[in-house]
Order: sequence, then C-alpha cells, then structure tokens
Amino acid sequence: MSLGISAIKMKRLVEILYIVAENSSCCMLKVSAIVVDSNLSIISTGYNGTPAGSPNCDTYKTKEDHYSWDEIHAEINALALATPASIVSNNRFILVKNLPCQSCTQAIVANMRNLDLKAIYYLEDYKDDKFGDHQMELCEKAGIDLVKLTL
Repeated sequence: MSLGISAIKMKRLVEILYIVAENSSCCMLKVSAIVVDSNLSIISTGYNGTPAGSPNCDTYKTKEDHYSWDEIHAEINALALATPASIVSNNRFILVKNLPCQSCTQAIVANMRNLDLKAIYYLEDYKDDKFGDHQMELCEKAGIDLVKLTL
C-alpha cells in the first residue's frame, strides 16, 4: 500500500466501507466511498442513491429495468461532503468499494489538489459500459495512484 498503511488498519476501514454501503437503497449495486486522511481519520463517507426527496430505485425499479442516470454515485457524495485539506491533515486517499466509473474518476482527479488526494483504493472491479476502462490512464496522467486492494 503506497501510503504506508498496515493491512490490519486497512481491513478496519474496509469493514466500515461495507457498513456504509448498506445505507444504499440501490437495487442493482450497493457502493460506498470513504475519504481518509494520513492519520486514518475518516473525513467523509458516501453511498450511491437517488437525490434527496426522490423515490429510491428499489421502490420502483428492478435489476432488469434499472437505470443509473437518476442515482448519485458514492464517490460524488463522499467528495461533496469532504472538507478541503489543511496543513495538519494531508496525504488523503479515497477508499471505494468498486472501481470508480470514468465520471467519478474524473471528479476525484478534479478534486485531488483541493482535498490532497494521493490514491484511490478499490476492492472490486466494475465494468463501465459507457466509457470502458480508461480510469487507470486518467489517474496516471493526473499523478494519483489507482490501487486494487487484495486483503
């Protein structure tokens, strides 16, 4: 792990990540994201779901007719709630249950300086049917690590 985090501490964060994912009411895939600083303090969390006031997709859709256009992705929710980095809290990373889609990767890269994000850690692959798998290339160009965890 490029930020020097022990496996046991990362496993604890992963446990929290899965608990956060349970808040999602998505009928297709429960996704979560956590922004963490170098002291392993959680800065923000996010999970995928419909906008506030909208019906949850599990109340009116099934996996067969699911469309993700009306759901806000976990990464976007976590980024929206994260506070800018300070001198005391730097070298942050984002831990994501699934490989971010291209749009979420772009949002992470766009916020990497403001939030001092150094890495994206993810647990499970996700195939982005719309954009393919350009996430690695985008992260390399931006200078942010994209690491699949194997715990």
